[in-house]
Amino acid sequence: MNVLTIRKVGVAEKADDVLSVGIAEQEDGGGTCLVFSRSLGPPTEQDIALGLETYSISNELGATTYGGATYELSATTLTIRFTGNAARDLDLPRTLVLDLLVGREAIAELAAGLRVIFDQSASETACDVPTA
Repeated sequence: MNVLTIRKVGVAEKADDVLSVGIAEQEDGGGTCLVFSRSLGPPTEQDIALGLETYSISNELGATTYGGATYELSATTLTIRFTGNAARDLDLPRTLVLDLLVGREAIAELAAGLRVIFDQSASETACDVPTA
């Protein structure tokens, strides 16, 4: 199990109806980074046929995996558990613990963004974070 400190969180909805949640080790967005993305529109037949009707996770090296993760979020820590394939795709350990050295508002944004990315209602998440 690896532990990293996260100093930057960003949530953005792009013009093409894709929501992205980014976390980075350094305040300038550098170091170890993960970007979680999901299309907000309905999946196309091609997406479904290719198994791409889920979220993606990319790292700072450009490696990407589709699905294959769960998370738990508290007021100070984000724990991500990857399937074996997802961990291999991203060259990460199966369990990644991220200490969140960001403000409450950033953690609330992270919580809301991850709920959408992982397609969960607020009651389904393993999340103990107050909203903004």
